[in-house]
Amino acid sequence: MRKLFLGVLVIAGLALLLSGCSGTIILTPEVTGYVRICTYDSYIYGYVYIDDVSTGYRIDGWGGPNCTGYIEVILDERHRIEVWSPSDGTTYRGSFLPAFDGQTIILP
Repeated sequence: MRKLFLGVLVIAGLALLLSGCSGTIILTPEVTGYVRICTYDSYIYGYVYIDDVSTGYRIDGWGGPNCTGYIEVILDERHRIEVWSPSDGTTYRGSFLPAFDGQTIILP
């Protein structure tokens, strides 16, 4: 993904130069950090997926574990989250926007 993005920027820059235009391309690096997902709602239980990718963790608002371990995500970017149980299907679906490394995201 990152290589594709850089390739597009290089091509756009070359197109600007060849057309006689000047321009500035500013790259903002993706900043990653770690978050943990917690819930104390007894109806939220199962395996945790972020952006359709399994985190390898499960949570259970009733009997625990109530929180996952720390999961690496891109900060300042909205992520989709789903908690899925093999017996009952999706028990929670939502999104979150992590602002800093080490943040705890509490599911309602």
